[in-house]
Amino acid sequence: MTTAGTRVAGRLVKLAFALALAHALGLVACGAEARVVVPYKYPHFMQCDPSYANDTMGAASMCAACGCTPATVCQQGCAMSCVSMALAGRNVSISGVESNPGTLNAWLHGNNGYVCAGGDCNNLVLDAPNTFSTSSMKVAFIAEQTKPEFSVLQEWLVLGRAVLGHVRDNSHFVLLIGWDDDYPNTFLVNDPFFPSKSYPFANISDVIVYDFVEWDSVPAPTAAPRAMD
Repeated sequence: MTTAGTRVAGRLVKLAFALALAHALGLVACGAEARVVVPYKYPHFMQCDPSYANDTMGAASMCAACGCTPATVCQQGCAMSCVSMALAGRNVSISGVESNPGTLNAWLHGNNGYVCAGGDCNNLVLDAPNTFSTSSMKVAFIAEQTKPEFSVLQEWLVLGRAVLGHVRDNSHFVLLIGWDDDYPNTFLVNDPFFPSKSYPFANISDVIVYDFVEWDSVPAPTAAPRAMD
């Protein structure tokens, strides 16, 4: 077997094991034939919810320095909203308050959680959520990277990683939550803005990945800590 073939076979074995574990732990949403796999249940927040839609993101002073305008959560809060879903789904709070786009944005706004890039000061500092790690769970930004193979993303979801997919020609982020075997090469998502329930793998250009793990070694970030809406 070639080296590439060995890698693929290894990933398939790991995915099969991860799926078996998910079934054993009751993480698979079982339909008539258990074809829908949703390893972890995340709340679905919308970035234009009126309770926080008009809250600003980047600090006014920082935006003024680079000549840009603070955006609202409704305008540019898709990546941040996805992160808030991931935190809430794993029971990670924002300074003792339940995570949602409003509470997470308020914390980021007041704690240098946004950064200027390309004339836009509403970019999420991707490793900022690491701050919310607890004595029992580490929240860890892993990477912003080109998407791996479909099976690798499946494995990550089953193993508890939160994966944000960059879709719509790199203009929008969604939270990947699972897949349906009846629709090959497609991920089920929580979309914080559009009514879409799924996106084809081909429409995902890159991903932002977080891990939620017990305190131990975690790979260092491999990309600059920012993401544009």
